[in-house]
Amino acid sequence: MSASLPPDFFTPEEKLEWMQVALQQARLAASLGEVPIGAVLVSHDGQIAGLGYNRRELDQDVTAHAELLALRAANRRRRSWRLSDCSLFVTLEPCFMCASALQQARVHEVVFAAYDPKSGAVCSQGHFFDDHRLNHQVYWTGGVLQAEAGQLLQDFFRTLRQRNKVRELQAGGGRGCRRQQAEAGAYQSTDLTAGVSGQSEGLPPAD
Repeated sequence: MSASLPPDFFTPEEKLEWMQVALQQARLAASLGEVPIGAVLVSHDGQIAGLGYNRRELDQDVTAHAELLALRAANRRRRSWRLSDCSLFVTLEPCFMCASALQQARVHEVVFAAYDPKSGAVCSQGHFFDDHRLNHQVYWTGGVLQAEAGQLLQDFFRTLRQRNKVRELQAGGGRGCRRQQAEAGAYQSTDLTAGVSGQSEGLPPAD
């Protein structure tokens, strides 16, 4: 499969605008007590095909990630699993589960904000979309509104730590929430270079 760059569906300015929509979804997740991750799936003609925000705790569903919920919404609306005319904008680098689903859905491009050094499948812990053995190539761009998305995550986990600390003190101690504490510092800005099929395509963080 050719690694040459395809015609972009969206300009850099449009990518910033769509990432703002994904951030709105992330803030909605935070208001409901969920980890603030949001996603929007957009067709090449600028129409929203699906929206999603993290609902893993609300639904008690391990697959209820923002990306997958956006895909499901688009599949229902279109009555089709093929989404080759769409780009996904998401506030955190997709994990391996979501990356695989996006590749299977034939999504054209994934644009993400913050890097996930713990479980990011695009470039942090793996290079899933750059595996040319796959039958469909997903182009990707990272770091779009990275600082804003990263701050949203850090603020959420800081608040969560403080609330848990108060509860522990009131209860006279306890095991605490090691997972949340470990995740709290995981979304700092990085110097990773975003790319598309092995070629640099990163946008500078827009604050």
